[in-house]
Amino acid sequence: MIALVPVAAATLRHRRTAMAGSFTALALGVALIAAVGQLVARVPDPVDPQAPSPAKLLQFMAGLTGLVAVFVVAGTFAFAVAQRRGETALLRAAGATPQQIRALILAESLLVGLTAAVAGAVLSPLPARLLASWLVSEGLAPSGFEPGFGAGPPLLAAVAGLAVALLGAFAASRRA
Repeated sequence: MIALVPVAAATLRHRRTAMAGSFTALALGVALIAAVGQLVARVPDPVDPQAPSPAKLLQFMAGLTGLVAVFVVAGTFAFAVAQRRGETALLRAAGATPQQIRALILAESLLVGLTAAVAGAVLSPLPARLLASWLVSEGLAPSGFEPGFGAGPPLLAAVAGLAVALLGAFAASRRA
């Protein structure tokens, strides 16, 4: 599969718009999940046990974001594969095996996933600050509450984002 990375990069340069949706969904998903990870450990428990828990709200939001990202990424990869039916048929006519075509699609998703995961991890402090200020404005966190910035949550979110990209592309590549 590593040998196909230059071919995949050339294909992606030619078909930027086909992968723009996957990149955007994945980068935003990674950024938001990493931001939530930065906040969950630091957000205080509510004083009133009947009050809503900000940590649970954030965890629910991260889970929902992850679920949406999975479906959007899988859908955009499936759409991109469907658009390339003619190209895939030409590759098969030239002697490419289904495994080679699947490997090419996975190499493309690896490149998109890596760049989107890194972009999302790098951008994660912005939504973390926005979410922290929202928690303060809603009274769910004390004034002066700031997210903690460490490498753990962005790294875990990036790895999860890369896994989502590869799984979505694998599902789409089975139809190629």
